[in-house]
Amino acid sequence: MYPRPEQVPGTTTSHRALEAPISNRSSPIPQEQLDPNCDSFLSDASGYSRNRKTHIGPWQLGPTVGKGGTARVRKVRHMTTGQEAVAKIVSKEIAEKVRAISLMNLVKSSRNGDPALMTDSYIPVGLEREIVIMKLLNHRNIVKLYDVWENRNELYLVMEKVEGGELFEFIARRKCLDEGIAVYLYRQIVAALLYLHRIHIHHRDLKPENILIDVKTLTVKLVDFGMAALQPKGGLLTTPCGSPHYAAPELLNGTPYDGSKADVWSSGVVLFVMLTGKPPFNYPDDPFDQFSEQKKLTILFRNIHRADYKMPANFSPELQDLVRRIFIVEPPNRISVNQIWFHPWLQKYNKAHNIDAHKEIDRWIGPKPRISNWKAVTRKNIDREIFRNLRTLWHSETEKSLLDLLCSPE
Repeated sequence: MYPRPEQVPGTTTSHRALEAPISNRSSPIPQEQLDPNCDSFLSDASGYSRNRKTHIGPWQLGPTVGKGGTARVRKVRHMTTGQEAVAKIVSKEIAEKVRAISLMNLVKSSRNGDPALMTDSYIPVGLEREIVIMKLLNHRNIVKLYDVWENRNELYLVMEKVEGGELFEFIARRKCLDEGIAVYLYRQIVAALLYLHRIHIHHRDLKPENILIDVKTLTVKLVDFGMAALQPKGGLLTTPCGSPHYAAPELLNGTPYDGSKADVWSSGVVLFVMLTGKPPFNYPDDPFDQFSEQKKLTILFRNIHRADYKMPANFSPELQDLVRRIFIVEPPNRISVNQIWFHPWLQKYNKAHNIDAHKEIDRWIGPKPRISNWKAVTRKNIDREIFRNLRTLWHSETEKSLLDLLCSPE
């Protein structure tokens, strides 16, 4: 039997305090296959300054557990409560830009053959938007942001600590996952997406590197909301972002797109990787290095545009149906995340997971957000910090239009 959501630790701000004894946990993987000694880390990390600090606010800084090109991650411990967490540390010099390969630059390169477009380039991502979005989120399958601190040179995002590391490494150690385990993990990813999409937030960079997993409880949590965006009801997103292998076809066209359908496509690639150990859309085999990087990209993007992939013969009929409905090129015809939740492939495992998907959707996803007793405000009593956060989320709106909406009685 799989653990029910309320049995999973980390559902409040004290992740360690609610951690259940290992003997009380239920896992579909035999204990001898688990790796309890793997360090916790976030998937974004970077090099650090020469002056190694020991504290930030009430948090005592521990060892570095992750490094990369844009940030670094250190273990932290609250000096009063003893709560353990991790801190994502970003230099202020690059706080407004993240070192990443622009997806649109890669698309242009594949079309024009310009190698200059394929180098690492700084693209605006909006660290402030990432913080604002993470402050809004509260779901068992999304890493929680506990605290934000800054000093003269750096910004510290104190986040929930997840034992086990990236889903990418979890898959790599096992080559691939059997269907029963994959569906349990995928159900949690879908639950997180349903929660996000209910409040019109779209992740836009789903991949195994941006999903953390507690190997003891098989609880997965989405992380890295640097590319996330709010898509107002009835609106579309315009910035193509994400990772090439996981990008939906519409993102490669450079036209406005529905973030929810783009997330669905990316989730399907994650599912395929869990089950096979490789993405459905990949660079061509090139054992003798005959293809240029531009040529490889051209072939990859062509396969994505055509939804050209090979369906594994060992996939069950229900699973094959779900994969086909996810990898539909035209977004309006693609399955929605809500339809995925009730798809026969997930329903087939309801008994094993001990859930009733129809009756328990709010327990897994969270209740629908409601605004009650709304009272219009005046411009004089609008909190400046809250208004700044609103401007960060609705960056396409003018200051006047947001003020008019806040002051409207409707």
